[in-house]
Amino acid sequence: MIKVLKIFIVGALVAFTLSACATPPPLMLQTPSGRPEATFDKTTTPAVLGKLVGVCLNRGAVIVNQTDNQLVCQRDLPPGDAILAQLLIGNSYSTTPINKIRFNAAQIGPDVRVQAYQWIETQMAFGQMQTVEMNSNEQFNSVESLLLGAGGHP
Repeated sequence: MIKVLKIFIVGALVAFTLSACATPPPLMLQTPSGRPEATFDKTTTPAVLGKLVGVCLNRGAVIVNQTDNQLVCQRDLPPGDAILAQLLIGNSYSTTPINKIRFNAAQIGPDVRVQAYQWIETQMAFGQMQTVEMNSNEQFNSVESLLLGAGGHP
């Protein structure tokens, strides 16, 4: 059992090292904040957040918090990603890491501008939260595609 675990860890580290050496995909677009953003024309903040709730639910996420201008969705990581994330940010006593996305929406005249922030989070043994921002080009493009798919534009 220990030998299998060691082989898995070495394999995961090799895969991580090789993927870190690969050229990252280019950003879909540059935003003023450096985070994924989109503008929704001639609508209201509740309507946009409603669309984003639907997108989160369709992707298997759970809504953990919603206010008048903010929405937080969370989704369990796939098993392989969860193991790697737990090795990187957690320990054997921490909870399984989860992926979270927060959407901040602001009504600007007749339009709504949405900014997204994505992170991975795990809770340690004594209640401390360990978080890591998901800010690679691939993750940026994924969230930007989500916003554009919901009806927004750059």
